[in-house]
Amino acid sequence: ENNRVRRVIIFYYLEDDTMHITEPRIDNAGLPQGTLVRRHRFPASEGGYLRPEMLRVGEELVVCNE
Repeated sequence: ENNRVRRVIIFYYLEDDTMHITEPRIDNAGLPQGTLVRRHRFPASEGGYLRPEMLRVGEELVVCNE
């Protein structure tokens, strides 16, 4: 498969501009679930780091591009 869409929850901490990403656990899913990315600052595509005003509900968010 070339890509996979996963429904996740993004927590954003205003005090230090860090985020962490979790995926709700589903029984017998066959995929690793739970905390996908631990708390840290994510680089933005236009330089700097992601800020709350850059996040939009329903839009694609790429945090790691291999």
